[in-house]
Amino acid sequence: MTDSEPPRASSCPEDTLDVAVIEVLGKDNPHAYSTISFIHRCLRQFHLATQFEPHEILNDAYLRGKEFTQSGRIIRNPHSWLKSTSLNIIRELSRKQKREPSIDPELVDLIPSLRPIAENVVSPEIIDNQWQALMNSLKILGETEPEGARLLRLRAKGLSWKEVYEQLVKEDGFAKSESTLRQKACRAKKALRKIYHAKTNDAADLLLP
Repeated sequence: MTDSEPPRASSCPEDTLDVAVIEVLGKDNPHAYSTISFIHRCLRQFHLATQFEPHEILNDAYLRGKEFTQSGRIIRNPHSWLKSTSLNIIRELSRKQKREPSIDPELVDLIPSLRPIAENVVSPEIIDNQWQALMNSLKILGETEPEGARLLRLRAKGLSWKEVYEQLVKEDGFAKSESTLRQKACRAKKALRKIYHAKTNDAADLLLP
């Protein structure tokens, strides 16, 4: 990160990431205070506030987002994505001092108890525990409902149902209809919710689209 200037984004209305960055950099926009303050709090928590500016982190997050979308994947909540990716960048910088696991931005909203990560800084221990519980739950689901777990993972990567169908055809040579896949994923999500609740006592619903 050698450029400390804010990222320059196009105003193309079709690009939700660009729009989100423009809003973050906009004067008197609520997203500006929310996102920049969040990044600043993260830098302070990881003792990096004297070494990096929030706009440096935002710039890197934006560039990662462009690479992410250019690869054909979808960012469904750009503001949340920018925050969670900024947190990952800061944790990567902190990793030089101690090991910190990364968080897949596309899975941040999977379980509501993880969503505060995108809004407020919580301790690394809480993040790690919640994330591990989610991963363990998906692993257990994969043992009992491998097809459903596979669908949830594909959806969590940002694939549309059309893209999920095409991916399955590419890998398996065939796939059931999109409506059937949706129903199977819905059942898998309910099963994952039960597994996760049993491990964490979290009564909130899963938010996987």
